[in-house]
Amino acid sequence: MTNINLLPKSLGPKGSILKLANFSQKAAVVMTAIFFIFGLFIGGYLFFLNREIKNSQSRQETLKATIKNLEQTEQKLFLLKDRIAKIKLFYSLADSQTDFQDVGSLLAGNPSVLATKVAVTPGKVTLNGMAQGSQTFGDFLGVLVLSPNYKSINLSSFSFSPEVGYSFGFDLTTK
Repeated sequence: MTNINLLPKSLGPKGSILKLANFSQKAAVVMTAIFFIFGLFIGGYLFFLNREIKNSQSRQETLKATIKNLEQTEQKLFLLKDRIAKIKLFYSLADSQTDFQDVGSLLAGNPSVLATKVAVTPGKVTLNGMAQGSQTFGDFLGVLVLSPNYKSINLSSFSFSPEVGYSFGFDLTTK
């Protein structure tokens, strides 16, 4: 159909206004296209971030499970270490009992030597005692030196009084 305009041309819009309207129409189309493209980019970016958050949460859960397993393993190792320490203590107490029996046999060999204190720790025996005479003390010292159970013998104290006799203290290191 033909477009018939019965109005005079002087009443119509001016050419500059028509150009401006045409330009604004084209600009609106371009701006709408840019808006949709920008919206697609934002939507894609939000989708990417959502996926990354889910991946991070799954990695976090995996790491939490791994940490929990490692904590349980650490606790088991700690308990195992404690048990081993108790076993070593038991064996050292058994060795200490043997050391105590060795000192007992030394003292039984010399009835005139009196033990005033015997302290047995793993690897070490502390023996304090008294002897009436120098011959008795010499015999006890000879038996002690010849004993194969001691690595080193340290005379920690030695004194003489006419009322008591010889008082002595030995630190014996066991083999």
